[in-house]
Amino acid sequence: MKITGYNILKNMEGRLSGVDEPRAQSRPNRAAIASGYINDSVQLSDNAIEFSRIRNIVNGVSEIREDRVVAILNEIRGGDYKVSSEQIASKLLSEHIMDALLGDHVGR
Repeated sequence: MKITGYNILKNMEGRLSGVDEPRAQSRPNRAAIASGYINDSVQLSDNAIEFSRIRNIVNGVSEIREDRVVAILNEIRGGDYKVSSEQIASKLLSEHIMDALLGDHVGR
């Protein structure tokens, strides 16, 4: 099962990948240390905070729905698994339309 929302978030994460990386910092001089004037601060935008919160939620969610996998395996083993050709055709068409509209912007 393809989760397109996850791909979009991964694409956004790729664009913002440098946000979490530490940057080279200059060392404070001895006068600044002696005077106690070392006061670094960082302010994050509301968008950066929200993106970080969403990324943490997405990273905490398993890509595999174990309960669904077990249920389908049991149906297959029992000979009760039915495939809906209408659902397959609908999904193929919707993915084709999304690909045509978005092109390579989704990062596939």
